[in-house]
Amino acid sequence: MMPRFIQKPSPKWIPTAVIARATLVLLLFSISNFKPELPHRIPILITNDYIYWIICSISSLLFGYFTSLLMMYTPNLVEDEYKGTVSMIAALSIAIGVASGLQFTKILELIVIKQV
Repeated sequence: MMPRFIQKPSPKWIPTAVIARATLVLLLFSISNFKPELPHRIPILITNDYIYWIICSISSLLFGYFTSLLMMYTPNLVEDEYKGTVSMIAALSIAIGVASGLQFTKILELIVIKQV
């Protein structure tokens, strides 16, 4: 419901916002206490579990917000006859992005966790 009332950034700047969010989340999760029972390659700077959960919550909120904005902006960028097709392609892109992101957590784990 947030994107219905707040529509920032504009279609021109949303790629920059999405890339900035992804970079920030990747950095924050890399320095948090991910799997505390295992040794880490990257120094742990965020040791508080509550801060970790706040980062998770904000990340989820921003992901949903930007996804909703993209789904709202996409059909308006093409002619009327292509709006349905473009919307389906956008939904497919989001589904592929979610699946890729889930798989990327395994790669992030290999980067962060020191193999013994």
